Parts: sequence; C-alpha cells; structure tokens
Amino acid sequence: MTPQPTNNLPVSPRPPSNKTPYSERGLHPWEQGLEGTRALVGLVSKPGDLVLDPFVGSGTVGVAVLMLARRFIRIDKNRKAVAVARQRLLASPVGKAA
Repeated sequence: MTPQPTNNLPVSPRPPSNKTPYSERGLHPWEQGLEGTRALVGLVSKPGDLVLDPFVGSGTVGVAVLMLARRFIRIDKNRKAVAVARQRLLASPVGKAA
C-alpha cells in the first residue's frame, strides 16, 4: 500500500535499507553528510560543549563533534548501529587522536 498525503502535504517514503542519496558511505539507511553535520554542530555548540546524539546511526555526529573539539554522548537502541559508529570513530583520524 502506497502512503497517501494528508492535508496536501507530500509523503516521503522510507529510503531502502541500502545506500541512500544522503549517505556518503552507505553505513546506515539514514546516514547524513559529514560536512553538513559538522556545520550544524558548529552553529549550535562551542568547543568543549557536550553534544547529545540520541540516534547514533553511523556515527556522523560523533566524527563531526570530535573534529570540532566537542564532547558527546551517543545513544541508539540498535546495537549494530552502535558497533558501526564505534568502528567509524576509531577509524577516523580524529578518533585515532582522541
């Protein structure tokens, strides 16, 4: 069954479980771009601030936070997502330095 719009608002179907147009690395279906995430984190926080990432996904926020010298708490109910994010952070140049 195809979702139908209500109140003349468009309905956005869920992306497939593989790489999406927004994904840089295809690690998570809702993965966001690093540069956009980094810009957003930079706008809403200062160096040393604590950033909460309640949906860790592939770890993009964590990488951006480390690049900008912030601290973070990451949460996700999906253990696989947490493992993917951990590996991504450890493999990133900022993760190796942290």
